[in-house]
Amino acid sequence: MLLKAPAAPARLARQVVELVQRLRQMDLYKVPGVAETIDWAEALAALDARELDLAVVNDTLGVLLKYQDDIEMVCQGPAQRLLDQIRSRRSEEARPAAATERAPAGQPGLPHYDPETGEHNAPICG
Repeated sequence: MLLKAPAAPARLARQVVELVQRLRQMDLYKVPGVAETIDWAEALAALDARELDLAVVNDTLGVLLKYQDDIEMVCQGPAQRLLDQIRSRRSEEARPAAATERAPAGQPGLPHYDPETGEHNAPICG
């Protein structure tokens, strides 16, 4: 998304992609495609949106969805629910991992830091 709509802030681009993915799971007459998604992200960036909220979604949904019945259906309830789901998922991802959870082991050939032992394991180049 960031390559196709570089003016969109990263947070907004992630939210756009996630919302569109959720919309594609709904029973819409025409689900949004890639072109509509990019157009919507560019329109949101042009409006200086930094993140999705109900007002901006409802005001701009016509860029993303092509049929009035689909727009009305999403605006009458699912839009708020979808935004709440996106926000709750993002807040869960932002929480620090529990102290008992171990960091995943690094992939072979990539640097790895073990916080329990303080050891660095970096590949030798050469």
